[in-house]
Amino acid sequence: MKNFLLRNKWLGFLVLLIYSLVAAAIVSKSGIALVEQYTPVVTQEVVDFLPITVQDGEIVAPENTVISKTYGDENMKFNVVLNTRVDEFESTSLSEPGLYLSRKFFYGVNGKKTEIQSLKDIPNGTLDKETLDAGAELFVKNTQKYMFPLYAAVCLLISLIAVLLYTLVMHWLMAIWFNAKFGQTLRINTLVYAVVSTVAIIGNFVVGIVLMFILMLLANTLWGLANK
Repeated sequence: MKNFLLRNKWLGFLVLLIYSLVAAAIVSKSGIALVEQYTPVVTQEVVDFLPITVQDGEIVAPENTVISKTYGDENMKFNVVLNTRVDEFESTSLSEPGLYLSRKFFYGVNGKKTEIQSLKDIPNGTLDKETLDAGAELFVKNTQKYMFPLYAAVCLLISLIAVLLYTLVMHWLMAIWFNAKFGQTLRINTLVYAVVSTVAIIGNFVVGIVLMFILMLLANTLWGLANK
């Protein structure tokens, strides 16, 4: 077993690759299901604000119109407001999180931070139900097509960085008691990381991180005692 761990240099990477693919399959399946479920709901809510025509940096249709919707409860409110009676909103009136659209500006409010976008940066055109449905359909298709490979790549990159950091710390600790090779510590930690991370995906992420460090320490200690 010791020779197997030390001689197979690509064993750790292979384990992380398999883990990343499995994790991506689990997460992307749930993500795609949520996108497919809620995209029609969101588009249906947005339809009530349409059609919107922008020309030369301002909304020309609908004119003199106010449409307001509030989502969530008292503790988590999110407002969506269209008001073409005013060119811009007073900053004091945007205290609650939400999206606000005046005749000439778009506001995104998140807590105490407000992002303002001028409609001069928006090309002339009309956003209607047909355009929205086409965009939503394209979004769902792209999610179905790209979520798995994108998440797999991100997961593999994060895993490589995390395992390296764990190993640097663990190898320093192990050096106090054992003269363990860095490659050996790296491969042991990789195996533990893959197992615990898989559990953390379907369980508690914070508990998974703590459990991972404990198991890495235990696995390296037992391995060092057995091969001392």
